[in-house]
Amino acid sequence: MTGALAVQKAVIARLAGDPVLAGLVCGVHDQPPPGARLPYVALGRSGVVDWSTKTERGARHRLDLIVHADHRGQARTKIAADRILALMTEAPLEIDGQDCIAVRPLLHETVTDPAERLVQTILRVEVTTLDPSSLTP
Repeated sequence: MTGALAVQKAVIARLAGDPVLAGLVCGVHDQPPPGARLPYVALGRSGVVDWSTKTERGARHRLDLIVHADHRGQARTKIAADRILALMTEAPLEIDGQDCIAVRPLLHETVTDPAERLVQTILRVEVTTLDPSSLTP
């Protein structure tokens, strides 16, 4: 078990529980429901690589957090993205069954899709975890 779902749940809980971010976006979603109001945050691409040692089991989880907004400019997504980065890095995540060792930002990129009339700011973060049950006393 990689703990990927536990990390995902912790990230969504952290973001969805913040009143400042709630004032900037209409929701935080694993998968946005049909007709979701813009702007919103949705999970994008994710992956896990092993970060174990001889004595401990660990993992590095990479997640894309995407702020979706309408075409009226990039400022709205960038302001929300800055809040997300602050939330992700200000304190360790509370992850069920895992110890959060570090959260590191890897990418902050804004793209526009004129055909769909959307702006997206993509944040890629890396969450490093250890399985506390594997730690040697």
